[in-house]
Amino acid sequence: MPLAKGTLYPLASSSVELTYRYDRSLKYIATRYTFSSNGIHPSTEPAFCLLFTGGISLNQETWVPVMKFLYDLISRQINTVSIQSAWTIERPNHGDASVLNEQALKEHYTTCFPACQYAGAIRAFLASDCLTSQERSNIIAVAHSGGGGSMIQSLDPETTELPIKGLILLESPYCGPPAEPYFTAVHKAVRTSNQRRINSWSTVDEAIDWMKAHLPWKNFHPDVLQIISETYFRPDPKDPSRVITKTLPEQETASFKNDGNTLNALPQLRSILHLLPTHLIVGSIHDIWPSPLYHLTDENIEEDRKRLASVKIIGGAGHYVCTTPLFVRTIVNSSLEQLPVQMPERTAYEIYCILLATLKQRSKL
Repeated sequence: MPLAKGTLYPLASSSVELTYRYDRSLKYIATRYTFSSNGIHPSTEPAFCLLFTGGISLNQETWVPVMKFLYDLISRQINTVSIQSAWTIERPNHGDASVLNEQALKEHYTTCFPACQYAGAIRAFLASDCLTSQERSNIIAVAHSGGGGSMIQSLDPETTELPIKGLILLESPYCGPPAEPYFTAVHKAVRTSNQRRINSWSTVDEAIDWMKAHLPWKNFHPDVLQIISETYFRPDPKDPSRVITKTLPEQETASFKNDGNTLNALPQLRSILHLLPTHLIVGSIHDIWPSPLYHLTDENIEEDRKRLASVKIIGGAGHYVCTTPLFVRTIVNSSLEQLPVQMPERTAYEIYCILLATLKQRSKL
């Protein structure tokens, strides 16, 4: 379901339905966002194409606030970063893609929908003819949480010609196989929580009211909640007078299940760090993972720091760093440091700085 023009402005979007195959054929949706040229100063540098992949439970439309803040930053600069387009790839068991795959998800993926499935969709997209030659020449991938592992696993570790020119990881768990016990604990906790979760309401308004009273949605910015109200719900198949989320709680749970390959992303990334400029953006607040998992992540970042293009720690930010706009609201929200959703404005700024630094680095070559 497309966003209302008022919600989307000054962006424009178009979506395409595609098919990939990991273990069986499934559909996924890729959406292209473009920026209005009004107020954008022309750049003499090649334009970037951004490719966004999201974390579990966040549908692709929640990237829109970050894109709009990027638009605002670019429009206020002269002869600087230029973005020709931004693509999002919906996780095949999330959002509108989950509706397209509903029967297959019921029959084959009720307990496990591994990260490699999302990786398969990303890989198929990068190999498709959706991208123009100009877009394909300058792709920077931006991945949040589990979307980072899937993005990495979509890349062929045996090639020296990667389809992306850079990678920005936002709060993606930077850990490998030793983290398996902690991810198992996370899956069990998510399963217990989702089994208790309400997922049927009389109206969308009632659903939004319920979300406003429950974490993590209660702390989402109003712009994000507006996006959710327009795109997250569908009629309940059991009672069409009611609504449910397109992404079912059991599919969120299934996405946390490790099939044995989920934690191979870090070793794979390390094998291509010499080819792929990789930037980490992490929050200072440890608000979602078990403490030992954060400890492993910190150790791995320090081990790789010299090989990483940059590491940025955002003070006061937690895991859902890209879903609550307007970080200046921290001034009036005394409980913010405990919140799991914050700062797409700051996220957009950090992405912008990375793109600008990338241009400067290339100019020296």
